[in-house]
Amino acid sequence: MNPTNQPEPSLRAKAATIAAKYCMATSNDCVSLYGDIVGLVQSHQPQPLEDIDELPQPVVGDEEPTKVCPKCHQKKPLDQFHHRSGTNRLQSWCKVCTSIVKSRVTYAKNPDLKNQKVKLYRQTPRGKEGMLRQSAAAYLRGPLKASARTKLRYAVKTGKMIKPVECESCKQQKPLQAHHSDYSKPLDVKWLCKSCHWDEHKFSIKV
Repeated sequence: MNPTNQPEPSLRAKAATIAAKYCMATSNDCVSLYGDIVGLVQSHQPQPLEDIDELPQPVVGDEEPTKVCPKCHQKKPLDQFHHRSGTNRLQSWCKVCTSIVKSRVTYAKNPDLKNQKVKLYRQTPRGKEGMLRQSAAAYLRGPLKASARTKLRYAVKTGKMIKPVECESCKQQKPLQAHHSDYSKPLDVKWLCKSCHWDEHKFSIKV
């Protein structure tokens, strides 16, 4: 602290003092002048920082850092987001939404790929268990409908009923679906493509 209560000279004022001494300096004063310059520079150098690992880290609460996915609008932990390629920044969408969108794009470009994956999945123990749960849930929702579908599949499998190769409505060769007008008659069906089957249900009027 300055005992005379006078403000500490600024760096510019100190430099100006040294410059004035330099203008009036002789060869014998060069050594002392050099010392003044070195002392001035050293007094205004910032102190060296400690190791970054030894610095006190900010105190974070017990709550885990989260981020909101703009696709599903859910708040999720940061580990549920992929990192952008070559950076430490996180992607906007979460991993689940990113996977769903990529799958839709892939299957749209190659529709047969999804059917192949579904067939392979149904052969696994987990896939067979899922099919059993799905069949049980369908039977609980509509026992007569589920029974008619089961009997029709068995008839086609055993050759009792021959599945045609073209749609009965548009007469085009497409993957066909069975349409039941009356579920009490499981083998009385119309073989329609997906779009025609949809139109059959869409425009049918139940009285």
